Amino acid sequence: MRGLEADALQLGGPFVPKCLDCGYDLTSLPDGVCPECGHAFTIERLRAADRARHERIGLLRKSALTVPLVGSLAVSCFGSGAQSYWLFGFLLFIVCAAGYLYFRLWYDVLLTQSEVLLVLLLPLFTLLIGISTNPSPWPGVALTIGVSAVVAWAALRWSPLMSAGIILWVVMLPMLGCGAVMVLDGVVKQAKGLHWSEFSWPAIPRWRALTAAEALPTGGAVIACGCVVGVMTVFYARRALVRLRRRGLFKKSPRGILEQLRTFLP
Repeated sequence: MRGLEADALQLGGPFVPKCLDCGYDLTSLPDGVCPECGHAFTIERLRAADRARHERIGLLRKSALTVPLVGSLAVSCFGSGAQSYWLFGFLLFIVCAAGYLYFRLWYDVLLTQSEVLLVLLLPLFTLLIGISTNPSPWPGVALTIGVSAVVAWAALRWSPLMSAGIILWVVMLPMLGCGAVMVLDGVVKQAKGLHWSEFSWPAIPRWRALTAAEALPTGGAVIACGCVVGVMTVFYARRALVRLRRRGLFKKSPRGILEQLRTFLP
């Protein structure tokens, strides 16, 4: 009984001996031949075949870990050059499909480690840059920011502490700073009558330079996206504080922190 329980835990379900030829249920039958098709079997061989099958399934699931990463790298290479809505739609579909597949296959893991979904923000960021240089950028920009908000929500939903830290320091603050510099650079270059901005982005087949006119909507889109994911983080700030208190790293309430800060003010 203990061996069967171990198999159930390791393989994700109890071992059920079935004929390797016809699939007939051989439960409670001794080693011999299948009464349905006459195929010879031993329980040990069936157990080994069942274990190998589950290992293949486990390997397939583990390989799904690379799907968002590969998708991110692919879209990051092409995304900043996605000035056409056809290319933008195709690349956005790749990102969404990779995220959905990852979520479905690793749902149990994401319940406690959902911050790994934030890797999808990288290709969305490059798509945002590419589509913002389109003559009619705002529908694509709004759609990209919306998908980014969904990714941020999914990450914060089950892993608010780790996800909030990553979004704050790696996503929101860099995006706000980069967007502000892009807007300022575009305004200054246009005021001086210059055509090109100081920004170039990796694209296929070569790096692509942004004009001063393109830097303005691109910087604004980057700032908007940073603000959106920042707002999503604020919504889950309370849950992140609860996690900190449970770990003994944060024992004071927000009101207590404000009162303590007031003591340092003149």
